[in-house]
Amino acid sequence: MIKGIKISEKNDIMLDLLRVLACLCVIGIHTPPGSVLFSRVAVLGLPMFFLLTGYFLLPRCNGDEVLSFYKDRFEKIVIPFICYGLFYRCWIYPAGKMICVPNKGIILFGLKYIPTALLQNFNGPVYFHFWFMYELIALYLIFPFLGQGLKALSDKALRNLLILMVVTQALVDYLPVVGVEFPFQHYFGWMMYAIFGYAFTREFLQKKYKTFAIVGGIVFVLQLAVYKFLPEFADKVQHSSDLNPWMILPVCGWFAIMQMLSLKFYGSREGKPASKGYEVARHIIGFLAAYTFSVYMMQGYIISWWNESCQLVALQAANIHVWDFVTIFSVFGMCLVFAFFYDNIVVALVKKIYCLIASKI
Repeated sequence: MIKGIKISEKNDIMLDLLRVLACLCVIGIHTPPGSVLFSRVAVLGLPMFFLLTGYFLLPRCNGDEVLSFYKDRFEKIVIPFICYGLFYRCWIYPAGKMICVPNKGIILFGLKYIPTALLQNFNGPVYFHFWFMYELIALYLIFPFLGQGLKALSDKALRNLLILMVVTQALVDYLPVVGVEFPFQHYFGWMMYAIFGYAFTREFLQKKYKTFAIVGGIVFVLQLAVYKFLPEFADKVQHSSDLNPWMILPVCGWFAIMQMLSLKFYGSREGKPASKGYEVARHIIGFLAAYTFSVYMMQGYIISWWNESCQLVALQAANIHVWDFVTIFSVFGMCLVFAFFYDNIVVALVKKIYCLIASKI
């Protein structure tokens, strides 16, 4: 165990790495657009988060244990969401700008604003990227029942459900290209990725990793070609952005590739003692993965400050695409530093207060 970095022995280093890569991609979405390859890779990040959520949580969900699940999610997700919402509302708004020197007036105004900010936190996104939290919490509300229902499905029934989701979403997205409107609009929504995530825990789909990897890769390469040479047509095909098969298949392909690498990696290590290099990599990647949620919450503030202070738009206009990656890794690093201290001081304190009150009640 590396001092200061705690990680479960059960963590899959490849899925932890996938979570970190997805977080970097989400940051990339919110920076000024770069090359076609960069932008098409970046948009896969957010759907991957929903898929991973379904993969990890839905197999453990049970409709008979709703309160236990809600309590766990409230502590791990809702409390940090509230704490970061308070940071945005009680720091940025009183200060009136992204970065400033704290003074007594700003601090006192922020403290007085906390009760109002708590109510406003549930009245809509406090910053552009906070919409994700409302989608996530809505999914958590139905996860116990959805998980139990999915586990009751046979392999054939689950496969038919996956096909139904892809086909109906294709009709919603692609019929307008030929002038026909499909009457049912996105009734699965982001839940599609969570269901696909759960499906990847079932053995019948795990046998299809190679198929998903190939199909997802072909669709992704096709995307690059279409966006490069037929951008106007690409905009029509991509109609609903993150919810159509244009996105679903590459995301599933990316996940399948990482799982295939994981199986090969752990298969080659079976029965062998862990090397020091592996242990160091596992703990570092696990540490970064553990803070991806908080990095996501903090990225809006850091990106806004970065754009203002570094004039990134001007650099992008000059076609200096290397700044795509400089920005992404710099923003991730700054968010990580802030999140480490904020989570272990402010969020940890709020959790202790909540647990104390909950134990009394």
